[in-house]
Amino acid sequence: MVFELIAVLIIIYSCQNYKKAFFIYLIYKLVLVKNISLVSVPGLPLLTLDMCMSFWFLLLYLFRGSKKYDSHTTFPYTVPFALWIVSWILSSIYSVAGFSTEITAVVRDVTSNIILIYLLWKLVDSEEDFRFLFKWITIAIFCTCLYGFIEFILQYNPLQNYEEHLMNDPTRTIDFSYTTFARGYRISSVFEHAIGAGLTWSLYIIAVIASKIKRGIKLPLEKFSYLTSLLCLICVFLTKMRSPLIFLGLGLLSCVNFKKKRFWIFLFITLGLGTLCLYAFRNNLTVLWSLFDSNSATEVKGSNLEQRQGQFEVAFQVIRNSPWFGVGQKYDNVLPPSLTSGLLGLESIWLQALVWNGYFGVITYAVWFYYIIFKVPLKYHDYTAMFVAIAYGITDTFSSLPGFNIYLLYLVIFYFIKSTRKYNWSK
Repeated sequence: MVFELIAVLIIIYSCQNYKKAFFIYLIYKLVLVKNISLVSVPGLPLLTLDMCMSFWFLLLYLFRGSKKYDSHTTFPYTVPFALWIVSWILSSIYSVAGFSTEITAVVRDVTSNIILIYLLWKLVDSEEDFRFLFKWITIAIFCTCLYGFIEFILQYNPLQNYEEHLMNDPTRTIDFSYTTFARGYRISSVFEHAIGAGLTWSLYIIAVIASKIKRGIKLPLEKFSYLTSLLCLICVFLTKMRSPLIFLGLGLLSCVNFKKKRFWIFLFITLGLGTLCLYAFRNNLTVLWSLFDSNSATEVKGSNLEQRQGQFEVAFQVIRNSPWFGVGQKYDNVLPPSLTSGLLGLESIWLQALVWNGYFGVITYAVWFYYIIFKVPLKYHDYTAMFVAIAYGITDTFSSLPGFNIYLLYLVIFYFIKSTRKYNWSK
């Protein structure tokens, strides 16, 4: 009942101060349990608390806030988002599970990937907006790190156990728990999955370092944000997942500025702290070494190139009757395991697009990557946002990213774009 009560309070507050209530919702969404459902009846679309709040803020924006709160610039992702909606609808029509089953996933994707990001662009616009969000997100991320440490000590996650019993229909419960502990216990803190947790912490580190080193911005709670970044770094290693490490390593390239003395000072301090962390957690770094050492890779039992090739071969077999629009997200409820077991966890965005949405979905994701990596950052002459998007694109290509709130990626990208002189001139 706690999560529902907080949601009601945010909705009530939004009637008085819509914009700030929306910001509070963004922070609340970090820890919001995705299994909280308001309607979970077989045969009807699943209606979650998160979906209802997204719709509420959209409606309030359309009727009350569209003129008062507006970025005064055109939403830059109209083309890829429109293609997404068309792709999702067509896939639901041609899905093997049927339209009535797939429509739930379409509604969920529209609320989390379309509505929320559109509102982000329109509402989070001024420096004060970003400073408010950064301050409270920093506090929230700090708390997730503390809970991650508690989880690592207990080797148990009470919140995840609580989440498993929230859904009235157990078949609709989101369950990302692991049945093997080859790498040791993997923390996920308040997030749905260890990968999503690791990416969120990595993104926070990148945002802090890039803001300070590349942009020279004085951050709210600056020293506290440095401490939080250090805790995030430790937590990334405790997830025992390779994807967050790849994303962090690639994303930090956006912070490189060899011309500034500040960069070399920070590099020296980071190397010193990094060495201490490596020594302190030397027994929990097998996953890091697996990126460079084949023996360590075998030990952690992660996916390799041969397995990924096998997954794509199975994917082409699965969609052979619907190659252009795929088989939908609920395919595993209908197709026999003998056919789909080789897909494993669809460990690439391109595998997901191919199986769920067919060739049309692959084209849609290619257009989206073009916009988020090249077209939009180049339009505003912002290479920091470009490197962050490239890091995400490469990571998403080589691995699935369950449990990651994609709106956080857009929030960081929008922050860098809207702090450029090119954007300010266009307003």
